[in-house]
Amino acid sequence: MKVLIDGHNALYALRVRGADHEGKRRALLIRVGEFVPGAVVYFDAKSAPPGGLESTGEAGVKVVFCRSRDADEYIVDAVRDASKPEGITVVTNDRGIAGRVRALGAAVKGVREFFGRGRRPAPAPKSRAAGRGVWS
Repeated sequence: MKVLIDGHNALYALRVRGADHEGKRRALLIRVGEFVPGAVVYFDAKSAPPGGLESTGEAGVKVVFCRSRDADEYIVDAVRDASKPEGITVVTNDRGIAGRVRALGAAVKGVREFFGRGRRPAPAPKSRAAGRGVWS
């Protein structure tokens, strides 16, 4: 199963905390790596750090910074271009993208549904977030 995650959607849905946006993004990538190593997390470009369009993030999670279009479009394209879209799960709470990828044959999970309702993973390593946990 291939997992594609709407990064900013997941950041807000999970209320990831950190000292700054980059700290929040790193905390999310650590959590994603704990749940499903090898997942692909898409972030909109306006918050992309300097560097390439793609990188390997924490725990072997692939990160795609979408500079020319919204992350939603990149995710839809990835599903559309897949040889077996039925083997893809898209993690998002965005109903628009969910409907589009479902129509292409992909499965869709809500963010809390995917990461587990009411269950919180072990706390992340301490970061610049002054010792606060990364999950609310």
